[in-house]
Amino acid sequence: MNFLKIEEHTFISDYLNSKSIVVDLGGNHGNFSKTIKEFFGCEIFTIEPHPHLYKNIKKIRGLKTINAAIAAYNGSTFLFDNKTNCASIYKNLKEDKSGKIKVKTLTLESLFHKNNINNVDLLKVDIEGAEIDMFKTTPPEILKRIKQITVEYHDHLDKSYLPDILLIHKKMIGIGFKKINFSYFTHGDVLYLNTNFYTLGPLEIFKLY
Repeated sequence: MNFLKIEEHTFISDYLNSKSIVVDLGGNHGNFSKTIKEFFGCEIFTIEPHPHLYKNIKKIRGLKTINAAIAAYNGSTFLFDNKTNCASIYKNLKEDKSGKIKVKTLTLESLFHKNNINNVDLLKVDIEGAEIDMFKTTPPEILKRIKQITVEYHDHLDKSYLPDILLIHKKMIGIGFKKINFSYFTHGDVLYLNTNFYTLGPLEIFKLY
């Protein structure tokens, strides 16, 4: 079992190949998607709400790009364009004097439906606090279609996230995922592995923990 870390997101590289489907939530500058494309040559959907970042991502060849924020509802909201940290739709991460940009929102379920995405080999989640509502509101039957999820939780910026993170861990384990936290003191690099797709032997389970 080989782990690969790209842009602070760790996942099992053995389970990806040229036929894989990867969904990148929070594309930012596109570095994660670009590297995945270079390594595996697979199909990648890159979702980024910030208009300037999205404009640059569209210049990267081979990506399917979507200009939207992943949220708990379909519609629109304000993206807080922070000066220090990354832009976020989550009010707890809004900085003083940050700008506001109106952006489209999609649920994870709607994203999959609108783009005919069925099983996902790797979901990368880095959406600046909005991951809490996304995981809490996404139906289990949608999450079960994802083989592995690498997520950056943002409890290093807001410790009040911790109780929700622990509840999400419980939800994910309850529907068949194994969890491994590659971070030491926070949950900035968490991997969920779907055991409905992958049968793990004793050695593999040991490596996960």
